[in-house]
Amino acid sequence: MKFYFYNHQNKGLPLVRAMESAGWIWTAQAGYADIVFSDSDVKARAKSLASFRQRGKKIFLYPHAARPNLFNDFEGYPPLPYITARFVSSEGHIEILKQIGLTDPFEVTGWYLCPMKPFQPRERAYKILFAPIHPNSNGTLSKPDKKFNTDTFRKLLPLVEEGAIELTVRSLRGLDKNGLWEAPGVIYVEGQPDQSYAQIDAADVVVSHQTFAYIAVARGVPTVMMSEQYPPRIGCEEYNTFQYVMNWEKYRDLLAYPLDILAEDDTLALFQRAVRSDEEIVNWRCRLIGEPFDPLQFVKKVKKYL
Repeated sequence: MKFYFYNHQNKGLPLVRAMESAGWIWTAQAGYADIVFSDSDVKARAKSLASFRQRGKKIFLYPHAARPNLFNDFEGYPPLPYITARFVSSEGHIEILKQIGLTDPFEVTGWYLCPMKPFQPRERAYKILFAPIHPNSNGTLSKPDKKFNTDTFRKLLPLVEEGAIELTVRSLRGLDKNGLWEAPGVIYVEGQPDQSYAQIDAADVVVSHQTFAYIAVARGVPTVMMSEQYPPRIGCEEYNTFQYVMNWEKYRDLLAYPLDILAEDDTLALFQRAVRSDEEIVNWRCRLIGEPFDPLQFVKKVKKYL
């Protein structure tokens, strides 16, 4: 049996390896595959998926990123009617996706983007790793996202000047495209979208958003997110593609991370709370990160639909 896999930024590689370990063959020729895994069903992908379905192939969706796939909550992105099953990382993702009206069969994979660790408290909140919201592959970033990066950076810089923190900025595709700039006393690192976590593990506090932040939580590193009370968005004004989700009020309290740097005035006090205990975020982690990935159970769930 063969499968075709849209492996977005290698995020799905653990799923691929699980299938291969069970004897399946990962083929680069979708026409020869018996089943297809896709990280999304957006318009750019829908035509190909429809063609696969017409040829009798079963279509499975897996997460595009660490956060639940919210594509179908944007205007003009209806869910495809022939998805065999949607794989998600945790039960909390199912709860959120049901709020936007999805009714496809759901299956939980468990967390597979990195090895999981329990929360690791720190003695102090000194080494801060800031990973801003990164631009798209074409270098564009929406105005709200760029502003969230800028506002977060401006909250961190006074603490650098006071000597209260050591700040490392891990950006992708250039500082300017992230809405940032070079400032005295700040360490800058050019990152890659590769799910690496060595820098995460070395930090006292990670400040970030979406996948990078989710990985930090899964690694047990004290984490503070940004812009969690604002609705998820896609696209860019430059190409007239920018829009917000339509049903944010239905699932905001289910998705939003409890510690948000842009929602509090005293940043240092927020960091100190984050490093001492996971009391404020333990429920969120349980719902949105969930349990570790089990390769055998994943393959078993795939076979259930064949």
